[in-house]
Amino acid sequence: MWPLGTAAVLPLAIVLVLLLGPMLLCSVYVARRKVETDPRNWGAKRILVTALTVVPYVVFLVGTLHAYDPAGDAWLGAVVGAGFGAMICVLIVAGKSRRWQRREALAEDED
Repeated sequence: MWPLGTAAVLPLAIVLVLLLGPMLLCSVYVARRKVETDPRNWGAKRILVTALTVVPYVVFLVGTLHAYDPAGDAWLGAVVGAGFGAMICVLIVAGKSRRWQRREALAEDED
């Protein structure tokens, strides 16, 4: 799984943290400006970009657990946990999307 072994963990962790920094700064900036960032619907492009943003962190975590303890089951637990976390995120996003659509429908009815 990790061809470079545990020697690659620290440099990859540093790179991932450096990539996460600008994303967090942008999120804080947008939140302070009170910009509505919840999407009305999730298209293929948004799903792809979200997956490309999240998957490297999940793969890194699972790979790190596997590199340090390949015979252990911690990395399998991390895979299962990531699957459950993804399902929970999908349910939350679907609920927010439905609430957004209901709110827009009520606003149109009032007009």
